[in-house]
Amino acid sequence: MHNNDQSLTDKTIKGFFWTFFATSLQIFAKILILFILARILDPEDFGIVNAAMIVIVIAEIFSDFGVSLIILQKRDLSTNHLHTGFTLSILIGTTLTILVFLLAGQTERIFEFDGLTRVIQILSCIFIINGSRIVAESYLKKHMQFKKLAYIQIISYIIGYGLVGIILAFNGFGIWSLVTATIVQAFINSIMCYFLNPHSLKLLFDKNTIKDFIKTGFSVILSKTSAHIALSGDNFIAGRMLGSYALGIYGKTYQLMALPATFISDTVETVVFSAAVNLQHTREKMIKLYTKGLALTALLLLPMSLYISIYSKDIVVLLLGVKWSDVSAPLSVMAFAMFFKTACRVNGLIIRAFGQIRRSVYRHALFAAAVILFSYLGSFYGIFGIATGVVLANIIHFILMTLLCMNILEIRIKNIFSNVYIPAIKICLLVLITFLMQRLLHIYVLVDLSMFVLSIPLTLLTLFVFVIITRKKILGIEGIWLLEYFSGMIKGGH
Repeated sequence: MHNNDQSLTDKTIKGFFWTFFATSLQIFAKILILFILARILDPEDFGIVNAAMIVIVIAEIFSDFGVSLIILQKRDLSTNHLHTGFTLSILIGTTLTILVFLLAGQTERIFEFDGLTRVIQILSCIFIINGSRIVAESYLKKHMQFKKLAYIQIISYIIGYGLVGIILAFNGFGIWSLVTATIVQAFINSIMCYFLNPHSLKLLFDKNTIKDFIKTGFSVILSKTSAHIALSGDNFIAGRMLGSYALGIYGKTYQLMALPATFISDTVETVVFSAAVNLQHTREKMIKLYTKGLALTALLLLPMSLYISIYSKDIVVLLLGVKWSDVSAPLSVMAFAMFFKTACRVNGLIIRAFGQIRRSVYRHALFAAAVILFSYLGSFYGIFGIATGVVLANIIHFILMTLLCMNILEIRIKNIFSNVYIPAIKICLLVLITFLMQRLLHIYVLVDLSMFVLSIPLTLLTLFVFVIITRKKILGIEGIWLLEYFSGMIKGGH
């Protein structure tokens, strides 16, 4: 039993590093590609594509139908499950492509964006492409093949989206460079998933097996409905109330907020959930997994949120250029959504691992309603108001999901607060002190961006010195464990 636990631990840590490596490289690529495309294309181009993606995201509620969750969770997985899952994914993908294609005109009338119909119709083929990879991708995750998944993520994004998008944008294809890049990325991703984990393409509907998918599928749809509406509700309000330019600005605000969060959220969700489904009957180990995942999230993202909020104007000018300066104000408040969104994903993976999806449904519904309501009220104050409303909605969602997770794991919030959040708040205070020191010392050299550029090494140096000298007082129990554990893994060659 000990050997099995150690094997799972080793796979989890190796998976963490491979997923973190892939995510880090992908984030770097996204920043570089964003840096280039933002200087070629206009906010209106991104706004129209964002409007099209609202439709795609909403329709994706039905795209999986529990196939990936069944493959991940079911211990006695049979070939009938794989065949039926593949058949179901292709059938649903084809149906969604046809429906979205036919209803594209209705969406253009809602948003009143010229050319939106054609964009949605072309992007509708993504459902068939993505459907074809669900079984292969889920099987890779089930067996913790994170090295292969890392290759898939990196190559599909850099070549599929980045290279194709930049070449087409430079050659004057405008909005179609974004549309084509999105489709090519999905296509390369699906092809690589299949070739790295080939499976039978036999189409089969097994009566007994389909019952498993239907039972799980409806729960997944209920859960995903609220989550996807919440993900798209703010974009819908921004586009419908404020226009394509505002939607483009808001889209970039959200993207800049999401980029740092991806470092943690994708890695933790991919790796920890795969480990959690193997530990779902050992509550004590799940509690440790949960607290360490939450600590990693808080210690990195809370200070990062504060840093991005402080230097939002400089970050926007550096990454996007002066013509995107309207992004800076909403980013200064939207940055704080990073932690709350990611912490909700950590809570969510524990809830899913225990098979308690139904208990989270109404919480997701309240979150979706809060996003739409607060975004609508905030829209009267422009993009900044919408961003503020989204942050408030995320705080509410975070509280609801945390309380549910604590109930499932039977742990007290006081323990989590003292071991996870107090250390993170201390690091935030160090970031704030560093900023105030720079202000008092008037560190300016020639250009406005100099303070931002200098702030990076100064902040890191301050944090490093304080953590080394007083790490027990700052990092807390979980923070010290994470620091020592990952340091040991790196030194040990993992």
